[in-house]
Amino acid sequence: EKMFLDLKKVKQSNDLASNTAREVFENHKKWLNYTWSGYSAEAHRGIAELYVTDPRFTEYYDHGKYNLGEGTAELLHEIIVKYA
Repeated sequence: EKMFLDLKKVKQSNDLASNTAREVFENHKKWLNYTWSGYSAEAHRGIAELYVTDPRFTEYYDHGKYNLGEGTAELLHEIIVKYA
């Protein structure tokens, strides 16, 4: 939940260099590590690519439970690409 709340803040500020954007990345990475046996930056960037190429992921991040609006999946993609 914190990741989504922070993602909303980054969306409002549009500051990918902020500590909040970095926290979004770190929390997303932690979430992945619950199900992945080994983390790699390349795989993390690969899953981020799905967020903008697969409409199911885009819908989840843009209009899912937190309904952060159009462009949220793209923003998360940009954050992951920047920090992974």
